[in-house]
Amino acid sequence: YIATLLSIADSKRNGVVVHPENTLVYDEPDPYFVVAADKGTATFSDIANSIAQKDFDYWLGDAFASGGSAGYDHKKYGITAKGAWECVQRHFHDLGINCTSQPFTVVGIGDMSGDVFGNALILSRFMRLIAAFNHKHIFLDPSPDLDRGLAERLRLFNTPRSQWSDYTPGAISQGGGIFNRFDKEITLSPEARQALSIADDVPNVVDGEKLISLILRAQVELLWNGGIGTYVKGQTESQADVNDGTNDGVRINANELRARIVGEGGNLGLTQKARIEFSLQGGRVNTDAIDNSGGVDLSDHEVNLKLLFAPLLGSHDLSITERNKILQELAPDVVESVLRQNRNQALMLSISALQSKTSIEQYRYLIRDMNKLGYLDRARDVLPDEQEIDERARDRTGMTRPELVICSAATKMWVKEEIRSSRLCSDHNLAHFLLSYFPKRIGDDFTTAVLEHSLRADIIASCVVNEILPAVGIPFVHNMVSLNNTTVPNAMKCILAADEILGFNPLRDRLRTLDTPTACQAFTELWLDMGSALRESSVWLLNTHGLELPLGEIVKLYASAFETLSKHASLVFIGQELVRFERRIEHYRTLGASQNDAILFSLCRRILPVLEVLWSAREFKHDVKVVASVYSLILEELAINTLFKYEQLVESSNKWEQELVSGSYQEIRRSISLLTGQLLKRSLTTPQEVSKALHAALGYEAIRTTMADVEEATKQKRSFQVAVLPVISRQLRLLAV
Repeated sequence: YIATLLSIADSKRNGVVVHPENTLVYDEPDPYFVVAADKGTATFSDIANSIAQKDFDYWLGDAFASGGSAGYDHKKYGITAKGAWECVQRHFHDLGINCTSQPFTVVGIGDMSGDVFGNALILSRFMRLIAAFNHKHIFLDPSPDLDRGLAERLRLFNTPRSQWSDYTPGAISQGGGIFNRFDKEITLSPEARQALSIADDVPNVVDGEKLISLILRAQVELLWNGGIGTYVKGQTESQADVNDGTNDGVRINANELRARIVGEGGNLGLTQKARIEFSLQGGRVNTDAIDNSGGVDLSDHEVNLKLLFAPLLGSHDLSITERNKILQELAPDVVESVLRQNRNQALMLSISALQSKTSIEQYRYLIRDMNKLGYLDRARDVLPDEQEIDERARDRTGMTRPELVICSAATKMWVKEEIRSSRLCSDHNLAHFLLSYFPKRIGDDFTTAVLEHSLRADIIASCVVNEILPAVGIPFVHNMVSLNNTTVPNAMKCILAADEILGFNPLRDRLRTLDTPTACQAFTELWLDMGSALRESSVWLLNTHGLELPLGEIVKLYASAFETLSKHASLVFIGQELVRFERRIEHYRTLGASQNDAILFSLCRRILPVLEVLWSAREFKHDVKVVASVYSLILEELAINTLFKYEQLVESSNKWEQELVSGSYQEIRRSISLLTGQLLKRSLTTPQEVSKALHAALGYEAIRTTMADVEEATKQKRSFQVAVLPVISRQLRLLAV
């Protein structure tokens, strides 16, 4: 089997792609081909690598099959279970439940000898495992003792080929027991009925298959899937649609699932329709592709490390023994990197689910375009059609997490493909993404090898996307590209530049320390505000410099000036706007932000005027603090600040209205910048000088009258009319001082 696969795979010789002999090749050169062990084949990696090296001289060497004797064993490190557990903890976080300090009820699919089930069920003493089943046995423990239960699970986990039948009977609470899955008669104890929340009309004697379906229906905090098979389907799906005849007798519909959270450590535990239905009824579930991605990610790290060391082995600067020793020493850092990615993916889904309630129109266009480009299949992936999106927009339902997973995967593939072959990935300013992908020791000791990695562009593209998408939201890159008629590399360049200028990468690390169950709401608000500032500044940079300057040059233009302004933030605001600025600082402090971060957040709530100040300082060659003062005086004198209160509150009904609003605000801010420049040229910088010049300007009264109307409407609590924006924009263009 392995030999057949390799016989039609591209390889490399001296850095050049080589096609298989006597083969007609239709696809593009693609030498990156790897395999990974799965259930039952965990010990086969060395065999596969031996075939690849000895029979084919395959360029990847023993990186072809990950997890061998010189690689990272998935079960040993429990990476799939631990990664899925990070995703489950995100669910608990969002529900305000601290699953690391308070007990929670669990039912499970699998047994303790299994990698994903076994490794997961020993991660916390607070798991109250009341029931579980595999292909042979059913385990019931209606009122488990936390410490005794964990001790038994650990014992079984460390016992080779253990079964639920090996569980010590005396460790099971009253009313529980171990039963065979295919028993014809099992008596349900009162304790079991209560623990599983079994309805009164269910008879006291059931067969094993019926008991399993009752376990799946249990009203618990967590259903953990660490087994094989599909156990939950959509209401409109038939058993034949599911294509898992072994479990037809136990399978339930999504509307019968009463667990609050489903953790998909195993594959295909639920159909996609079931996941979406469960989510729409309030349940929390991602998909198996997210929850159990840790194993694949660990294999990727192993392969990339081995590829990094390959040239050093070839030049005899490193021996295979030394390489293997380093790989094992790096294991804890590599595992942590994988788990960090699981945390980031789960966080992205939580943030995007919230945002989608008010931004579902962006998903409409994203789904349309990704479907056309072939990155997703709207029908196959069970994504909402146009009518359903209309309904969700009206009801503010938003997108479900399983749907967001599909949109995220499509967006990532699209963005990575677009930037991988662009000049962006060769920009030296992105080298830190490549270096940070590997453990710090590798970056320090093998810097040159890292920077010359054969998959440099691929790794950078993946790291960039994985870092940026959780920050800006799933649909933003597509929205930015389509609304501004630009390319993906240009859009990503400006997002990365904004991220660097504002110092948001280290800010995200600081915010993650606030991400606790008790502070989840505060953390979410901070993360959303950071994302909003990053999106706004990215578009501003694109419109101002996106086509003409490389990433490093854009950062150079503004980073230092922004840092200066951050240290003198009060200069940006005067009057009532200064009062609001200081109130925002107080608010962010109550959310847990440090004083400096609270100032940064408060400043970024008005990031677009701030960027205009930075642009004006550079354009008119004046000190940024002086420019900030003049700019603020104009805003206060013309009462334009009132408009900016509405900017983030305006909800556009379609992308055209969105473009009208954003374009008008952009023109208003630039007009203020140009007015600032006129005053600076005349050396008018004091409050008295600015006020006198504006009062004398032709068109001053027209603007004040319009703004007075806006303020009156605000006092009367009438809704803000976006039609006033182009009016004020025109009036400002005509204003001359």
